[in-house]
Amino acid sequence: MTLNLAKKMSCGRTKAEAVVKNVLAPRSVQVFIDVLKDPEKSSNFFSIATDSSNHKNRKIFPLVVRYFDPLSGVKNRLLDFIEQADETANATHNLIKSSLDTYKLDIKNLTSYCADNANVNYGKHNSVYKLLQEDDKNVLKANCSHHILHNATKHASDGLDVYIEMIIFKIYGHFSVSARVEVIL
Repeated sequence: MTLNLAKKMSCGRTKAEAVVKNVLAPRSVQVFIDVLKDPEKSSNFFSIATDSSNHKNRKIFPLVVRYFDPLSGVKNRLLDFIEQADETANATHNLIKSSLDTYKLDIKNLTSYCADNANVNYGKHNSVYKLLQEDDKNVLKANCSHHILHNATKHASDGLDVYIEMIIFKIYGHFSVSARVEVIL
């Protein structure tokens, strides 16, 4: 019945954005926070991943939580999406702690921190990782596997005798005209 009702509804961009921001997103976060806090449903341990991004003239930080749900396995969920101009280690550390406090997640349950390999994240002296370790010495360093894979692929492709970009363009050109394949770039 609810599905049939939803099919009949429509709204413009502004209302749709308001519904997503004010109803669906908070509910989605609350559902996984409840699972994370319930010892019957989860181990209570989690990791945090973040990376700053530019969106026009704004600097945004998504905070992603990864945890293990015994019923459905490893889960990655968006905890927070914060706009902040300051990219220093202290500011990023405070942003993480503030978000954890907002959702009443104990930093002692944080197992690892995942980010790109920039000095601000993993530097020897003043970095987000070092500051998180001051909060809990058991926090592990979890470098971003995507950056590691990208760097390995980039350096490996330098040793090839072919121009890899040309191959990618040819593959894209071949499949982009196919009605059965949707290519997203």
